[in-house]
Amino acid sequence: MRRAPAPLAFLTLLAGCGEEASSPEPPVAARRFAVTIEDVAAATCDTPPELVNGLSRQLVEAINCLRPGTLAEIPEGDVRMLEADRPAFVDARALDALLDAAAEGDGPLVLKWGYRDVALQQLFWRQDQLQGCAVAAPPGLSNHQNGLAVDVTDRAAIERWGPALRRHGWDNHLPNDAVHFDYQRAEDIGLGSLSLYAFQALWNANFPNDPLPLTGEIDAATDAALSEAPIDGFPVALCDGDVPPVGAGPVRGPTVGQAAWRGCDPPPELLEGLSWQVADAMNCLEPRALAPLRLCQRAGCVNLEAPPVPEWLATPAHDALLAASRDHGAPITIRWAFRDVTLQHFFAKAAENIACDSAAPSARSDYNTGLAVFVPRHPTVAQALLAQGFTNEGTALPGIFRYAGPDGDDLTPLNVLAFQELWNRNRPDDPIDADGLIGPQTRGAIERAPVDGFPRRLCGERPPPDAGAPPEDEDAGGPEADGGRRDAGRSDEDAGLADAPDGPGPDDRPEADGGGPGLEGPSVERGVADDGCAQGVGGGPALFGLLLALRCRRRATRAPRP
Repeated sequence: MRRAPAPLAFLTLLAGCGEEASSPEPPVAARRFAVTIEDVAAATCDTPPELVNGLSRQLVEAINCLRPGTLAEIPEGDVRMLEADRPAFVDARALDALLDAAAEGDGPLVLKWGYRDVALQQLFWRQDQLQGCAVAAPPGLSNHQNGLAVDVTDRAAIERWGPALRRHGWDNHLPNDAVHFDYQRAEDIGLGSLSLYAFQALWNANFPNDPLPLTGEIDAATDAALSEAPIDGFPVALCDGDVPPVGAGPVRGPTVGQAAWRGCDPPPELLEGLSWQVADAMNCLEPRALAPLRLCQRAGCVNLEAPPVPEWLATPAHDALLAASRDHGAPITIRWAFRDVTLQHFFAKAAENIACDSAAPSARSDYNTGLAVFVPRHPTVAQALLAQGFTNEGTALPGIFRYAGPDGDDLTPLNVLAFQELWNRNRPDDPIDADGLIGPQTRGAIERAPVDGFPRRLCGERPPPDAGAPPEDEDAGGPEADGGRRDAGRSDEDAGLADAPDGPGPDDRPEADGGGPGLEGPSVERGVADDGCAQGVGGGPALFGLLLALRCRRRATRAPRP
């Protein structure tokens, strides 16, 4: 429920306060515009037209100057905005599909929102933080910044327009935001990152003596500048004569943080890209730490209930699982095996952001150890699993079995270290502590990590898809042995797999990412930071540590606006 908007009249009184926007560049803390995003966020849940027609329009123009033709204006006709002063833009690749869906109706398709620039998203984010107006993603993470999302008006509009939108590639995957439709037929080309980059470049054009880093990522300086930005726009536009003063910037996206605002099922690109790279890096640091699942249709093998899922397990646990299959006389079907920390982070943040099934934080789940499997039809194989050293005592669900043999080392610290080393190899300009411990710094890096993987592996080049351990016979081995890949989604049996704490509680695990020494080699003690609200921000370089502290309260009961 949106709160009643507070009057904006008092904001106009600020116009005569402080320094003029055209004055020399003082520090951000001393600079004062007439009315800023923070002023509005603290006063009202409304969206002022001055922002839409001022700063927002400047940012749209900046984006189309940096990358011409990126955003297309929705023409008047079959589609109209609920409020005439709201931006009427989408990614140019989605425009025809939107117009085709609207043409199927007997009246106009009315949209609450289409493309939203980062200034608007910062307003919504800060309104949420200061007043609880409606749930909003941080700037750069919402699919509205990608131009690939629209919001219809209400449930009646969903019933009226949902079928036509779905026929033309628009669909909803957000449990807590039924009016939100994402366009599924265009690849994410990093417009969310470009939206941030355009703001940074626009700021620098106006304050060359106090520049922001041109990263296309949110950080403390960019967050502060967004809040202090004037809603009616800057004195200087980014492009005079359609010639940008800077290049188009790096393409960053989609990231784990963005994916966690867009649906409950992990993108295949994450499973086959970044997650694969982390598992590969673990075996680089500690050879044969993980074994690829032996997939075939007979005893001594594993079946996957709904691939694609991560097809790895700690080597001792994998050996014991195959032995249990031989004892059982048939392949054992599993739903989940090893999860790397980036995949676990996706599940945990999707649960927090958009009310997906609850999940333990990254590095806090049994699956992160490499020793646990979820067996959906466990009563039929429980005895065989227990006989081979598995246990389900203390796990979150009866179907979760964790290998407890003497050679079953917890791979969580190696899991964390592998990501840290992989990040540092690819982002040497923005390193994190490589200590095998997880805290705000590492989680902030996971948020910014690309779901389809980094350009550089930790060790060597990626092998061909069929490379790896040789199969024992013609039925064993590769991911196609189970009848080929199918679209994966978490089944009802998997709902709440990580609801209960996995392993020791937060008080048993030390905080990390506080600037400790780096580690030589993979042998580390397991240590994990608590994700609770009392946690400090720590030494994270990005804003995500700060956002973590701000977002600890539960939001699922409030109206979403991702």
